[in-house]
Amino acid sequence: MNKNSTSALSLAIVGELDKLLPKSIRMNRAIQPLELAQARGMLAILIISILLPLVVLLAYIFLQFGTGKDFSHDIIAIMTVEIVLISQHVYFQSYGNLRVTAAAYSLQYLFSITGVILVSGGWDHSPLVILLISSPLIAAMTMGTRAALYHVVMVFIIITALLVMHLKHIPFPIDISRAERYQYTRFICWGITLTFISIFLLFTDKLAHVKLESN
Repeated sequence: MNKNSTSALSLAIVGELDKLLPKSIRMNRAIQPLELAQARGMLAILIISILLPLVVLLAYIFLQFGTGKDFSHDIIAIMTVEIVLISQHVYFQSYGNLRVTAAAYSLQYLFSITGVILVSGGWDHSPLVILLISSPLIAAMTMGTRAALYHVVMVFIIITALLVMHLKHIPFPIDISRAERYQYTRFICWGITLTFISIFLLFTDKLAHVKLESN
C-alpha cells in the first residue's frame, strides 16, 4: 500500500468517525485540530475495544467447545471487560468529556492488563505482557505526548517489577494460567497489539496532514 492509498484510507476512516463523534464535539466549531484528532482517536479506540472482545469472546467460545479445553475464566473476564468498555463509550457519547474518558480508559487498560499478567504467570508465563506496549500508544492518541511519556515510565516500572519477581522467584498468590491455553491467548494478544499499532499509525498520518494544512 503506497502513501497516497494510506492517506486516502486514513481520510475515509476519519470521515466515518466524524459522523459518530459526540454531538458536543461534532458541533463545536471552535475545537482545536489536535483536540479533534484526539477525540477521533478516542472514539476509534473505544469502537475497536468493543468489537475486539466480541470477536475474542466468539473465538474462546469456539475453542471451549471445539478443543475440549476449559476457557471459562477467559470468557467471564472478557464479558466483564466488555461491560466496562460499553459503559465508557456510553459516557463519552453522553457527555463528550474527552479528558475524563481518555484518562479513565488508559489507566483502566494499563492496570487491568497488569492485574491479569500477575494472575496468569507473570513475566515468564503470561502471554499478556505484549499488551503493555499498547498503553503509551493509547495515551498518545487520546491525551498527548506528555501523557504517553508518563505511560512509558509506568510500563517500564511494571516490567521492571515483573522481572524482579521472576528473578527473585517471588510467586503471586493467585495463578490462573494453564499451559494448554497459552498459545491461543498469545496469538490473540498479538492480534490486539497489532490492531492498536495500526490505529496509531493511521492517527499519526492524519495528524501529520493536520499540521501541514495549518502551516
